[in-house]
Amino acid sequence: MKKKLTFFDKLMLLVAISLVICLWCGVYAGTSDPRENIIIAFFGLAYPFILFANILMLAYWSLRKKWIFSAVTLVAICIGWHTLISTFGLIGTEGKSEKSEEGLIRLMTYNVHNFKPYGEDNTIEAKEKMFAVVKAQNPDVVCFQEFFTKPRGPYDTIDSLKKMLDAKYYYFVPTQKTESEAIGYAIFSKYPIKNKGEIMFENSFGNGSIYVDLTVNNQDIRVYNVHLQSISFVKEDYNYLEKVTKEMSVEKSSSKRILKMLKS
Repeated sequence: MKKKLTFFDKLMLLVAISLVICLWCGVYAGTSDPRENIIIAFFGLAYPFILFANILMLAYWSLRKKWIFSAVTLVAICIGWHTLISTFGLIGTEGKSEKSEEGLIRLMTYNVHNFKPYGEDNTIEAKEKMFAVVKAQNPDVVCFQEFFTKPRGPYDTIDSLKKMLDAKYYYFVPTQKTESEAIGYAIFSKYPIKNKGEIMFENSFGNGSIYVDLTVNNQDIRVYNVHLQSISFVKEDYNYLEKVTKEMSVEKSSSKRILKMLKS
């Protein structure tokens, strides 16, 4: 004789159904345009937490020996398998530091934020740490956004990178410039630059694109360096998000401000 569902089981069933619907919305968010449905986009951001809640629900049904409900929850999770492995990187090969085959080129892009930590002043230590990241990858072509340089001294980053990477060719387009320093986009290449150009976005300060044409292994290729507009979080927003992650402490005003920026 089958046991009837208790009131608590019925309540949990409603929760489980809601979680499955939320999970599917999170999966769908990965294939939809957030401009068309902002609500679905938020489910995509919350997908890891919704997935964890469904796993807890799966454990609950298993402990209660409600195998049909367990199976339904498991199927719901598996339907979003592609989203799961894309989110957590469970399957795949680890990239190699060296090129695995002759004829391949190593391309790197890096927003260096003027070679300084967010919300802080320039320091030689921060610049050297970023240089170390680039040196470890040893790219053939590297694109920088928010690239900072000075004509001489320890912040003559153009000269330093040319020597460090043995990249004789570069293209730098400043978006802000004074007599003593400049900030903009940069591309460094170990291959000669045949052609170059820039594409500036309308009504967007500091955002745009530059490109270079290279000949690599007898093939002409064009490399674009694109700097898109960010959500414009300030340091206070990053500190709040870190607090939520570590302490699960939510503040209404901070949450509303962040949601408003994401929506815009």
